[in-house]
Amino acid sequence: MTYLSVIFLLHLRNVSNNTLSGLPSCLSNLPSLSTLDVSNNLKLNGSIPSWLCQMNLNVWNGINTSLTPNGALPMSFNLDGATISTLQSTFSAGNPQFCCGDSTRTSMPNYCQSPTGDCALDASKKIFCTNLTIDSSNCQIPGNVCPNNFVCTPDGCADLSSNATSCGTYGNTCPPFYGDDGQNYGSTCISSVCKNTYNDSTCCGIQQAVCDSKSICKKGLCQCNPVTQSGPFWAIDNNSSTNPNCIDTSANLTSCGLTLIQCTLSALNCTMKTPCKPTCSNGTCFNSFDPKSCGGLNQVCTNPTPDCANGICTNFQNDTLNCGGQSKACPPNNVCSRGKCYNLNTDTLNCGVVGSPCNNTTGTVSCVNGACLCSMSSNSTPLNYTVAGCKNFNSDVNNCGALNQQCTSTGLNCQSLSSSTCQPTCIQGQCFNTATDNSHCGLSNKKCSAPSSICSNGNCIPSDCVIVDALFPSLWSVGTNCCANGHISSNVNLVCNAYNQVTNITIGNQPLTSIPDLSGLTALQSLTLTGDNLSNSIPSSICSITTLKSLVLSNNALNGEMPQCLSTLPLRLWQTVPFLELFPAGFVVFLLLSIGMDQVLICSQMVLFSKPIQTLMCLW
Repeated sequence: MTYLSVIFLLHLRNVSNNTLSGLPSCLSNLPSLSTLDVSNNLKLNGSIPSWLCQMNLNVWNGINTSLTPNGALPMSFNLDGATISTLQSTFSAGNPQFCCGDSTRTSMPNYCQSPTGDCALDASKKIFCTNLTIDSSNCQIPGNVCPNNFVCTPDGCADLSSNATSCGTYGNTCPPFYGDDGQNYGSTCISSVCKNTYNDSTCCGIQQAVCDSKSICKKGLCQCNPVTQSGPFWAIDNNSSTNPNCIDTSANLTSCGLTLIQCTLSALNCTMKTPCKPTCSNGTCFNSFDPKSCGGLNQVCTNPTPDCANGICTNFQNDTLNCGGQSKACPPNNVCSRGKCYNLNTDTLNCGVVGSPCNNTTGTVSCVNGACLCSMSSNSTPLNYTVAGCKNFNSDVNNCGALNQQCTSTGLNCQSLSSSTCQPTCIQGQCFNTATDNSHCGLSNKKCSAPSSICSNGNCIPSDCVIVDALFPSLWSVGTNCCANGHISSNVNLVCNAYNQVTNITIGNQPLTSIPDLSGLTALQSLTLTGDNLSNSIPSSICSITTLKSLVLSNNALNGEMPQCLSTLPLRLWQTVPFLELFPAGFVVFLLLSIGMDQVLICSQMVLFSKPIQTLMCLW
């Protein structure tokens, strides 16, 4: 048998009728043997050898043999598929239980003894000794594992951390606790320690709450410490919680007041249209954006600031930061009026002042820096703004310098003059008669260089032309330069020198009737008036033309005395055809004696003393 060291299974049932004394010891040399069955060999006797306990047998069967147990060695056991309870049922009741698998036992008796007098299987199905009253993996029954945080007791698996009858250790019953009223409130096992929930701040009440540092436990409830947290608004936030806190409810939004109201928009019935800010003060929940409690409880907004914006009393009608409502700020450079924003610098409907529009009925108007301004006209003429629209104060005769300030002939004292000599005009906001004003002549506002140039009919013309215009308005165009346009026809002609002074006038066959006063023509050298229906006498004013060298007055109906002052003129040519009633008789003699050597006197068809005579010509 010693050569069969690899035998795993050995069945020797009913093999012999011979009497055998015990099991042969050679079997102990079979380390791989796991099953040994010698049942039904009645003649097999002796005691079960101790070496059998050292073998790794899973199945042993000595039933129906004459073998006797060695101590408490069972007659058979089967660990394959069997449970420890099945195995235990084979053990003799009241005897120490045999434990083959206890390798710590090297000598007999090879069985479990107190305090580990119970037998159980380990994870590899090896039998070992234990105490089923304290082994949490084999509590009361082999293989009965206690839950986490539970321990094994004689009463089974138990949580000693919260078991009032076995608190911390088995059998440690928490004692009673009597309150101030003599009532037994009992004790509770918490974390393996017996505590009372009546006044213990670490396990207060049935919730076993942990009161915070500001609280104490009284009669099973956390309450604010009256010594350190005195005041009308200190309260426990939630006694149904395991962690209640003593809080100040005077200004607490989540627990406002002793009733612990949650101060929210819904609690205040606030809507989207109503500015709302839930606020808790003095234990009262209110809307601090309400004009009746603006910024604080019972702080009422009144005139002139009846509205509330962000907790500050204001007036939505004129507050630029809250124009028409809370936080409705006007843009920069705007003002608030009647609850609306206006840019008084640029708004043509509200320029400078709310409700003051710019009138744009005439011209294009814009509002600049709070003032209505007109754009320039199409010819780049600056315009002035008025309530009546855009006006040109510089040139408008009806609004000269100011609205409705008119330039009139009456204002210029020329109402009695003709339109050619009275022309009211507005220049740079002042009224002038541009028909005659030498400083502001005509629409071009020229300055005439008087006395050589004079304003006439709105044009700067030579001063002699003004005299000509006045004396002969029907011959030359009034207000024009007669020197430039002197020749009208062969019968009407005017000549000027280089200084625009009239030197020659020829008028023939025109209805003049009389000789005008030409004394203003200081450079006149020749005057010819023939066939012009002249009558009356020769005016003495003609003698003031000291430059006159030629005087022709023929074919007219002149009469009266001939001015004696003619003798003072430097005449080279004198001619009248005819003279009527020319007297006195000595005049001609006087004249002839007065004229110079280079002068020629021609007298044609003269009537002396009412008697016609032939033309008299005197030559020297």
